[in-house]
Amino acid sequence: MEHPSNREIASVLEQLAEHSQFVGARYPARAYQRAASAIAQLPVSVGALAMAGRATELRGIGRSIQSRIAEYCDTGTIAELERLREETPPARLLLTRLPGLGPKTSTVIWDTLRPTSIEELEEMVSDGRLRTVRGVGPATEDIVRAGILELEHEPEQLAVQLLRSQAQRAVADIAGVLRGSVPGVLRILEAGQLRRGFELVDMLDIVVVAEDTVAATAALREQLDARGWLTSSEDAPIVDECLTFALDGLSGAGVRIHVTDTAHEAASYAYAVGPVDHARTVLERSGAAPAAAAPTSPVPPDAPRAAPDADLYRRARLAWIAPERRDAAGALEAASAAFAVNRDMPALVAAADLRGELHCHSNWSDGRATMEAMAHAAIARGSEYLAITDHSWSLRIVNGLAPADLAAQWRELERVRATMPDGFHLLQGTELEILPDGTLDFPDDVLERLDWIVASIHSRQRQPAEEITRRIERAMFNPYVDCIGHPTSRLLLRRPRTELDTDRLIELAAHTGTFLEINSSPDRLDLDAPTAARAADAGVLLCINSDAHGPNTLGLVEHGAAIARRAGLRPDQVANTRSWEQLRSLQKRWRA
Repeated sequence: MEHPSNREIASVLEQLAEHSQFVGARYPARAYQRAASAIAQLPVSVGALAMAGRATELRGIGRSIQSRIAEYCDTGTIAELERLREETPPARLLLTRLPGLGPKTSTVIWDTLRPTSIEELEEMVSDGRLRTVRGVGPATEDIVRAGILELEHEPEQLAVQLLRSQAQRAVADIAGVLRGSVPGVLRILEAGQLRRGFELVDMLDIVVVAEDTVAATAALREQLDARGWLTSSEDAPIVDECLTFALDGLSGAGVRIHVTDTAHEAASYAYAVGPVDHARTVLERSGAAPAAAAPTSPVPPDAPRAAPDADLYRRARLAWIAPERRDAAGALEAASAAFAVNRDMPALVAAADLRGELHCHSNWSDGRATMEAMAHAAIARGSEYLAITDHSWSLRIVNGLAPADLAAQWRELERVRATMPDGFHLLQGTELEILPDGTLDFPDDVLERLDWIVASIHSRQRQPAEEITRRIERAMFNPYVDCIGHPTSRLLLRRPRTELDTDRLIELAAHTGTFLEINSSPDRLDLDAPTAARAADAGVLLCINSDAHGPNTLGLVEHGAAIARRAGLRPDQVANTRSWEQLRSLQKRWRA
């Protein structure tokens, strides 16, 4: 029996945590959150352990959580979560999504005023009721007013787009429902925009490979109808039927479920991954054209899942193209040329290629875990080095460190280093604030004592292009600044990028030997793929960093790797695919 992945289980527990805190459930939300964080990092199947009654052997999982995991594995849902969803007012969730409004503020507004809609909240701003909420002053009122305007002026975009992390959780949830209620499911494959590495997703495509497509489709239709999800059903090439629906509770994002059998799996997968024109060309050249729906070679249940459509590309006389590159201009022509000389397409970087993490936070600033816990989590992931880059002292709002704090942190880091296995490098760094005038938060005599320095902008992000670019330029010419963190400062669906001149950014990075970051936080993914591609073409080395604030978020590098793959980056174009010794030799301070 195939159990849900640990990521699926962690996602469900995170939702239990979110809904529990909204309705004041007796079981504390933090217990679900702790369990979810632990499960996401485990190498063993938690589902299998729960079904065997042994999940309680794992830290952070008691009998109550074990029973919920077992229920999810057995039925594809958790009755308590369904009840909590019904009890959570939609307006409460909407309030938490208001751009610029933090969770604590949204909670106190909800507890005090209980707005039933965004329109009612707007009235509360206009008539002064919002000002009656404890802790809400003119600044917060301005944030709420601006957030409401953003929702009103961009309703379509905000209504359908999900962050990659949200889309992944939604796919995991749907997969759980399918496993528990659709007979004969052999495989469930992620496809569409999510599989192609998009930063924002407005349509979730899922391929369901079933023993009997007629029975599976009937059961699936019944499940969707019962939940009020099904909006339409359409004939689709290759698959018997394509069911579509809007996903309740996630901004109405669209979902397409492609039901197929093993004989048509490769073709169905290629079509569902898309884009459509690319897929049609491959299918026609392979002899599995959509109009004919000719079977491809059957894929047995135990076949490797890395590239279900690899054989299809060979039959089309094309080298296999990674899904993240199927949107790229000239991809088919390049694949045809590679096949003609019996070559594969250039290997793209993957999260597994990363040998170390160069941007993370501990509880010395705004992280949630000790340096020791972060180090052990990195080691468990196979990392060879980890740079602790807590914020510098201008960001006192997130406990930024002063020079004296760095000295105390160094002493603690030395103690932790002594407990680390041979060959692992625990580095002291900083996320150094680039101040509004372009000066840096620490002088050079402090910076030279640190192993790794990420310089970032967190303030005055609306400066004109000339000023914000000049700030970055001054930082890049500092011999101790190794990398520019999240260079354009964007927050997806919440804040646009700065007016930074990215052509000048790339030129300066190439000239000074400064690395540029692809920040893997799902709401940043900064640099974006086109800019990262231009930087790599100019000879700039990129770093794929998690910006982790806890052990469970080190895995966010998978999102950054997806962006790097869309950019066409090879492993050698990413700095932290190297050992620490190799990377250290590329730092400006040692090359000068």
